[in-house]
Amino acid sequence: MKIGRNVESSRRESKSYKRRTHSFTNRNIMVVEKDKTEECYRILEAEANKLIESGEYDPLEIAGVMCAQAIKIYKTALKPDDYEDIMEAIFLGRNDVQEIKGPTKH
Repeated sequence: MKIGRNVESSRRESKSYKRRTHSFTNRNIMVVEKDKTEECYRILEAEANKLIESGEYDPLEIAGVMCAQAIKIYKTALKPDDYEDIMEAIFLGRNDVQEIKGPTKH
């Protein structure tokens, strides 16, 4: 089981990364083309895949740790109102999450 595509194909995709606006509750957050978010996502995805492929960790253990770390970072870095807004956005978007699709095979 893999979380996503490999890092090399993801880097090719990130070149076409366009500016988008994501709406979290009543505010808009701008994602800019040169943002490091996509790169960071792919790096963490690759590390999670390594842990899963090692067979030492259950994918649900890895997901739980990643989720806990994300919430801890949000709680530390955001103002209380912003933290509540993003937690609400996560809760409201819980049914919009897509299932993991494996890498494409050529």
